[in-house]
Amino acid sequence: MNRPSWHGRLAIHLLGGVAGFWFGLPTAMGVPGAENDSAETGVEPLVQLAPTHPPVALTVGSPSAEEQRSCIEFNTSGPTNQCSFNGIVPEALVTPLLQSDRFASVSLNPGDVPHVLTLAATTYMGEGIGSILSGGLAGATLNLIPVKQKKMVRIEADLRWQGLPLQTLGYELPVVARTHLFQHDDGLAEMHQQLTQALIADIDAKGLLTPEFLFTALDASDYERDLKVPEEIVGLPRTSKRLYADPFLGVWVAYGGEGHDAGISVFVYPVAKADWFDDRALVRQQARKAIAEMRTLAAYTGATVHLLGDVEVLGPDAGAHSGPVAVQRVNLVREDGLLSEITLSIYRRGDKFIKVRATNVDDLPLATLADAIEVPAESGFMALLRAGARERSARTPTHESAAHP
Repeated sequence: MNRPSWHGRLAIHLLGGVAGFWFGLPTAMGVPGAENDSAETGVEPLVQLAPTHPPVALTVGSPSAEEQRSCIEFNTSGPTNQCSFNGIVPEALVTPLLQSDRFASVSLNPGDVPHVLTLAATTYMGEGIGSILSGGLAGATLNLIPVKQKKMVRIEADLRWQGLPLQTLGYELPVVARTHLFQHDDGLAEMHQQLTQALIADIDAKGLLTPEFLFTALDASDYERDLKVPEEIVGLPRTSKRLYADPFLGVWVAYGGEGHDAGISVFVYPVAKADWFDDRALVRQQARKAIAEMRTLAAYTGATVHLLGDVEVLGPDAGAHSGPVAVQRVNLVREDGLLSEITLSIYRRGDKFIKVRATNVDDLPLATLADAIEVPAESGFMALLRAGARERSARTPTHESAAHP
């Protein structure tokens, strides 16, 4: 799979874009695992009849420099040749895309969702594309017989995630305008229908909105290939492995499932910092964010969170190998009175956090579990973001840097 070449000058764009967004992550996005993992929280999941694809926003952009040159050359290539930068109406695509039942939402607000599809259209008409206006028709005859005017619309569809390029699609669609005495059909409705079908076909066939495509296109960590986790933990079988649709949230592996009162979830995701100098403070802070997430979800579902003491930071001998591990014990009580005893453990391995959340497990063998988990190395994506954050910090030494915990 071809990856976009954005590692050069786009790195500067990341400093004020994704890097600024992510290295100051709010709690809601900084801690994976706050969604539908009811198996080990005792909280019923949020029911989602999820479509195939995540939300997408549509917007209009300018044609590429190459396309602009092509348009100028076409205008000068013949007396009847005309080219203009127009022809696409995003509003005309929203309803048919939604009616495909593939997208969680389709909007015209690119600031609201990570995935944005920018459309740029160039319309060509004239002898160069086979215009068939008949000069022999005149007077009343012209009004009685429909006159056809052929155009060709070349469309560039640029798919991005958080402003980072994923894929550019190209289409050439015919437009036939028909003029009659009492009506005029500019052909654009049919063209937009064809564009909708072409976009859906490419998105489906190429998996453009899947987490796997996103991680590959961004050169993010390959958890499917490089994450090693045990088949079972304390007798609980591994039941699922979910790659989040966001490289900053990583992956979730669940153990337990039907027939088990106990459950364990393992979350692996990148450290949201450029550098860190105090591992004890780092894991303590992450544990508190995770507890905040648990409180938010519990409040939404009517459950109550009771902390059993404060976050405890244990030494490396607790099982995290080269670093400390933060542990927080929690009782979670649902509205119906059902009690779940939860132990949350977080430690760092390489540039990743490993969060283990065990429910109704009496004795979690953290040291054994740590030995059995291998995480991917730092990805090219994260290396670029961290380098950009360090560069930004070096240029503004008086500004509080996101590179420090």
